[in-house]
Amino acid sequence: MEAVVIPKFGGPEVLEIRQVPKPVPANGEVLIRVKAFGLNHAESHMRKGEWDEWNPISGIECAGIVEACPGGEFAVGRTVVGVMGGMGRSRSGGYGEFVSVPATNVVTVKTGLAWQQLAAIPEVYATAFSCLFTILDLQRGESLLIRGATSTVGQAALHLAVDAGAKITATTRRQARFDLLREMGAAEVITERGGLANELPKDRVFDKVLNLVGNRVLLESIDITRVGGRMLQAGWLGGLAPVEDFNPMLQMKPGVHFSLFHSKVLAGAWDAKPAFVFDVKDIRKAHELLDSGDAGGKIVVVREPRSFSNIVGSETLVPHMHYQISPGSEAVGSDSRFGYCLLQVRVLYEGMSRESLYIKYRLPCMKTCSPLFTRGLKAADPRLQKAKAQPFEHQVLSPPLRLLHRSQKTFSSSAVKMGDKSEILTAYEALKNISAQEQNLPGKDTAMDPLAEFTKLEAWDQDGKPYLSEYKGSDKLKGKVALITGGDSGIGRAVAEQFAREGADVSIVYLEQEQEECVENILGVTVGVRVRKGDRRVRPSQAYQAVEPALLVDPLARRSEKTPPCSHPSPSPTPYLSTPLVRTPPSRDDKTDSTPFSPLTCRSADNTKASIEKSGRQCLQLPLNLEDTSNTQKAIEKHMSKFGRLDILVNNASKQIMCKNLEDIDIANVESTFQSNIIQMFALTKHALPHLKPGASIINSASVVAFKGSQAMVDYSATKGAIVTFTRSLAMQLAPKHIRVNAVCPGPVYTPLQPASRPADNMDDWSVGALPLHGRANMPAEMGPAYVFLASHDSNAMTGQMMHLNNGQWIG
Repeated sequence: MEAVVIPKFGGPEVLEIRQVPKPVPANGEVLIRVKAFGLNHAESHMRKGEWDEWNPISGIECAGIVEACPGGEFAVGRTVVGVMGGMGRSRSGGYGEFVSVPATNVVTVKTGLAWQQLAAIPEVYATAFSCLFTILDLQRGESLLIRGATSTVGQAALHLAVDAGAKITATTRRQARFDLLREMGAAEVITERGGLANELPKDRVFDKVLNLVGNRVLLESIDITRVGGRMLQAGWLGGLAPVEDFNPMLQMKPGVHFSLFHSKVLAGAWDAKPAFVFDVKDIRKAHELLDSGDAGGKIVVVREPRSFSNIVGSETLVPHMHYQISPGSEAVGSDSRFGYCLLQVRVLYEGMSRESLYIKYRLPCMKTCSPLFTRGLKAADPRLQKAKAQPFEHQVLSPPLRLLHRSQKTFSSSAVKMGDKSEILTAYEALKNISAQEQNLPGKDTAMDPLAEFTKLEAWDQDGKPYLSEYKGSDKLKGKVALITGGDSGIGRAVAEQFAREGADVSIVYLEQEQEECVENILGVTVGVRVRKGDRRVRPSQAYQAVEPALLVDPLARRSEKTPPCSHPSPSPTPYLSTPLVRTPPSRDDKTDSTPFSPLTCRSADNTKASIEKSGRQCLQLPLNLEDTSNTQKAIEKHMSKFGRLDILVNNASKQIMCKNLEDIDIANVESTFQSNIIQMFALTKHALPHLKPGASIINSASVVAFKGSQAMVDYSATKGAIVTFTRSLAMQLAPKHIRVNAVCPGPVYTPLQPASRPADNMDDWSVGALPLHGRANMPAEMGPAYVFLASHDSNAMTGQMMHLNNGQWIG
């Protein structure tokens, strides 16, 4: 999908439009096709890097149509608005073509309002309503001072307060807007400036004060509030300068009262027409206006600009923008002020079921785009000449296109030969449509196409037909506590979720870089790092040191000519960033606490945690790189601090890097693989042992390659062989202590480790016919029950054993 993203902090110029994966709604969420969204000053602060909470896809509100709703709370096709619920902060926001929003933050709207009018209402009126009636408890006849009344929230508050029968005094820093405020119902209008308390009569106080200006007038706003009255600060129009020894912000409840507002607007009682409307392609101009403070009302961005003239009139809302359609071309948006127009050319690829790409050109202004011009453009652009024949070899394949290809189900020149999919008899339909795909290490569940399953197991009915059944627990691990490494994705996630369904609380350990790269893998941007030292905050510009800009490379090429054959692209920075950034580490004697600056924690880890908590159990997230063995002790200490006991240890985390020729192998990769797969297992188990009591269980993840070998993964196979021996030897050592030690040896499993460790055209283990039983790779969900068995007392007589789950790939 298309989305406006914030790749780095700065002014409006940093905003970019990119192709990103379409969100997948979970139960309790609603996927909205965004038609329009309003801009808010909060998004400007996030874009500048002034807030702790931000998301590369911003936008805290939107209006649109329900695209999907797994839980059935809203009908598909229904007109709705979404307000906050983490949008633009802890989850992707309304700046995307689609957005997934908690159902509790979505409201159905039956209205004749145009999209740009509807989008001007949600956040503004919901915030104003909460401020006035939920927090300030405004009553009829009370005096109310609104500071910053010409802001969007201020105008909405004025409408609501007048309707409620309050006596309003409004402030604005511009006298030209006095008449506007009076027309809206303000009984008194005062120029907004510091020292307002000194200009008012000494005994002049207000029952309620709504301060939208911010910290610089906070203290005097308190002074002019009567004893027993209420003052609320809910804005920062005057900046974010701190107030010494005072915490000004109050927590506001989500806007659940939106359904009360749109009828007033539709009836004409309140004017909710936006002051300015922009096409999404002009998002930078919209933010320039937002930053200037000159809008005088709500700024709305729409995704259907050609409908402007049919609704309100483009002369009023977007005087410099017009759109025309000509045969043989796409829409042309022309901006006469800057002397250029934007031309979108559709490019088709062989073997694709739908359009693959729109290439955008900035050209001199023209009124039409003729077919002749389009042909001339194709002749002049070598990307268009060759794209249809060889789509995967040219610079036109920018990062957004790479992500688009990942979402396709059919490919031409880079297609993986998967054999005859009709031969697969399975209820896992997804395994019949595995796309050619690559990721950077360590890989992401959320970036796989199709998505994996973690709790749905394949079963067979009496007629021999397969079906999927949800894993149901039976309290086999009731009261137990487990720690699982690599617990955010793949097999580890399936084990964690199934343990929870059996009654266990779980700690999941996963790579810090997975948390920091959640944005990178999706958008191709580098995440900043927040460094705290006391109360001082260092901005990303200070926490990072820029390096020389790298040449922009084709991300599908993956490796340049100078890259060693068996070197996998480093996950940070991503190989297709034009300006990579590297972290400046704090000194050892500097007691700084480095935490990801982005609020986007690892999406996979968040999903795992949410699933565990949905089962009524607790989940502790531990983003730690266990290759640093000092972190193994930290993991155990944090787990014990949270839960106070440890009954089950699952050593599951591992990495693999494919290399077909030993003479090409990178020894640094070999050392890293051993450190990740076996040395950290020694260290973590060592620190866990003092906390394991009789009856405890240690489960290690080995592999079928420990027994049959692997031509292309010699080092990985060696580590898995070491795990087998480690398991057997440790089982002998711990048997007198009544602690069981076993291992699971999976065959090919559909996890992100596969596309992250090998090129897209080398997925032989997933091919039809490669596996005797079922003829397919396993889903992570199918591994979970074996771990449950080894963790429970059902396996009380087993220790030092290997459980083989490889679909008959190796029998021994």
